[in-house]
Amino acid sequence: MTNDPSAPVPDFFAQLLRDHHDLEACVVELGRAADQLDAVPGEAAALATLATALAYFDGPAARHQADEEQLLFPQLRSLPAFTQMIPAFECQHQLNDGTLAELRAALQPGAPARIGTVADLVRRFVEMQRAHILAEERALFPLAARTLAPAIVENLTRAQAARRG
Repeated sequence: MTNDPSAPVPDFFAQLLRDHHDLEACVVELGRAADQLDAVPGEAAALATLATALAYFDGPAARHQADEEQLLFPQLRSLPAFTQMIPAFECQHQLNDGTLAELRAALQPGAPARIGTVADLVRRFVEMQRAHILAEERALFPLAARTLAPAIVENLTRAQAARRG
């Protein structure tokens, strides 16, 4: 989002999709890093990529997930079409967070079987993220956008913009 206060604020769902575009780019880099970890000369570059990705997951990706969990999910939770969907997406978030925590632990100095473990965790995390993005873009976001009243989407858009500054 631009720092120009006169710039139009993107629609809530459009911003979530932009976030996914950025997230997918990070996931692609993570996949490359996993491949580099398999080649000893690429290890330093791969570890630098992983450090950058972890910073991304602490910042923009965490804000995106918070937008979903704190803004969107509460609006959908009581609607019949979402009674099974929202807990499933919350579970995916928890699983992704758990795998990310495992990855962080594996990157700590002195972690056993570090490189092989890291490459495997990165690949698992990449696949989990891709599946999650796909499910949100094909199921959750379109149904939510069709179901929620325009006034609610406007409120979500304003709240999202305020949270992101």
